[in-house]
Formats: sequence, structure tokens, C-alpha cells
Amino acid sequence: MTKIFFGLISYLFHPLLMPLVGVMIVLTQNDMYRLLVPPPLRFFIALVLLVFTILFPVFTLLGMRMARLISSLHLPLRNERRYPLLMGVVFYTVAWWLIKSVNEIQSINYLFIAGLFTLAILLVLNHFIKLSIHMAAIGGLTGMFTVFSLLPGFDSWYFLLGAVMASGLVASSRLYLKAHTVKEVIWGYTIGFLSQYILLLILLYRLISMPSH
Repeated sequence: MTKIFFGLISYLFHPLLMPLVGVMIVLTQNDMYRLLVPPPLRFFIALVLLVFTILFPVFTLLGMRMARLISSLHLPLRNERRYPLLMGVVFYTVAWWLIKSVNEIQSINYLFIAGLFTLAILLVLNHFIKLSIHMAAIGGLTGMFTVFSLLPGFDSWYFLLGAVMASGLVASSRLYLKAHTVKEVIWGYTIGFLSQYILLLILLYRLISMPSH
């Protein structure tokens, strides 16, 4: 029963779901974005994220599994993660470009730049160490909510608390299922959190500090 529970946690907080969940929470729970982002644009952003950060990566993994390029959809081996991560960078870049082409709110574009930055770091580090992508994803979500909790008009403390609690559950699930070591869990969470927190803090501070014309 415990194994089923932690397996369910791993699926509920799957890395592929985190970009869509995080962005849509920000767009629907922030007072400014509710006013500035019309429903059709929110729907377009959600659709792009669904297609390019969930469906295409899933189809890619299924294709690689059928071609025996990977031993499992869970990617247990570090060398098997290289091409899925690379394709993730490609898909995320296309998603960012599509949304940037119809969206003039720079801070929203920064969310995708930060996500792309985290993926790129994971791709590079994967050449040297194995780390938990699950923890990197939930860590990135926590880092993003931490930054937005500092901004006015977004009461993100509930979401931040939820992300912290989810982080503990995901870490426990990865360790219980023996998918990762403690070191890999810590590395993943640290990279995910810091990459999102630092870059978003810099980009949003730069945006706020820009003189208005």
C-alpha cells in the first residue's frame, strides 16, 4: 500500500506537469495577470504548454522506448536521459517562442526563460552526475512561488506552503521507491529551486527597475 501511495505521488507531481501547473496558477491567482491576460490568451498558453511540455515529450519517450533507445519510461540510467532532456529543451524553446510571439507581457515570458534555463542546466549536469528530475521540477515550482510571494497582488503563501509540503512527499517517494539516493534528491531540488529563484528574481527586479517612458 505504501509503495502504491508513493508511486501515485511520483505521477501526480511528475516533472512534465509542473510547468503547466505553475504557470496557470500564476496567471489565474495573480490580480495583475487576471486583469492583463485575457481568457483566450490564457487558454492559448495552457494549450501550448499541454502540447509542447507534456504531449510531445510523452510521445518522444514512447517512441524511444519502442525503438529500444531507453530501457524504461522512468529513465533509470543517466546516459538514457541525455536525449529526452535535449528534446525537452527543444520543445520548451518552441513553446517559449510561440507564446512570446502573441504575448507582450514580459514577466510572463520570463517564466519560460527561467524554465528553459533550468532544463539547460539539467542537460549539462546530466553529463557528470545523476540527479532527481522530479525534485528539480518541484524545486523549481517552489522557487518560482517564493519569488512571486515577494510581489504585490499575488497571495502565493498557500501555494508556496503546498509546494514545500509536496517537495517533502516527492522526496520521500523517490527515496522509498529507490529511484534516487539522498544525494541525487538534494542535488535535484537545489538545482531546480536556485535556478528558478535566482533567475526570476534578477529578471523581475530588472523589469521593475526599468524606467517607464
